[in-house]
Amino acid sequence: MVYEKTRYKPIIFYIVGWGIVIFSFILIDFQFYFINLFKDFLNFEVLIHIIAPLESLILAFTLSYKMRIQEEKRIQSERLLIHQNKLAAMGEMISNIAHQWRQPLTHLSYIFMNINTAFKHQKLNESYLNAKTKEATHQLEYMSHTIDDFRNFYSPQKDKIHFSIKDEIKKSITIISSTLEAQNISTEIFGENFFIDGYNNEFSQVVLNLLTNAKDALVENKIENPFIRIYLDNNSIKISDNALGIVKEIQSKIFEPYYTTKPKGTGVGLYMSKTIIENHFNGTLTHKNITKGSCFTIFLNKKFK
Repeated sequence: MVYEKTRYKPIIFYIVGWGIVIFSFILIDFQFYFINLFKDFLNFEVLIHIIAPLESLILAFTLSYKMRIQEEKRIQSERLLIHQNKLAAMGEMISNIAHQWRQPLTHLSYIFMNINTAFKHQKLNESYLNAKTKEATHQLEYMSHTIDDFRNFYSPQKDKIHFSIKDEIKKSITIISSTLEAQNISTEIFGENFFIDGYNNEFSQVVLNLLTNAKDALVENKIENPFIRIYLDNNSIKISDNALGIVKEIQSKIFEPYYTTKPKGTGVGLYMSKTIIENHFNGTLTHKNITKGSCFTIFLNKKFK
């Protein structure tokens, strides 16, 4: 009945295993009766010695099978988290591209309007047209470089490289620079640069996620004179803001999968960031509230290979 409802295969193994156990006890308790009944073609001493280990093997197989099912579920859950993180990253990428392109698109629109106005007033000459063409070409090149920057930033990486921490942080800031400027959020980097071996794109994406979270908190809380400050110290990176911090009751949950306080959030950003730092850099990602804000600390193990 239970199997028909759930189709859970270990149930069958449990039934078979415990059926053998019960059968063994029946044989032992009523062995004299069965010996007289089947004495001509059954050796009960041999049969009992066969049944006991067989029952143990079936139960052991059941447990291993159940563990395999649990492991498959865990792997499937991790794949789902990674997929959701990629979708969230894609959404962020499209949003950031839109912010980066808004200004050059507006500039291109002005260029075409100027050309049209000059033509209507019969002031469109070769010199003016060449100047506006160069101006438009410059804007188009900027937009093309923006796409290349985003493509390189989000492209999968197979090999570890020796990279500059400060350069990767600047790369992450560049990706959302238009959004930060639009919200008047200032960003500063303090401390001495250092280098580490690892996957630079993954590190940049972790930094980008922390910067985006800080930006969202600053905008949501309508902070005056908002800022994000990044401190480099030997093998740690501290990213702090003045967005009033995280409520104490939820601080212990922010790294859990699917936990989010954002209306359209997926709850996988911080979880994946922590997973990347721990698994790919043998480091740690922690949070604490500071005066008027939050501070996320990334600790990287330079000796990790």
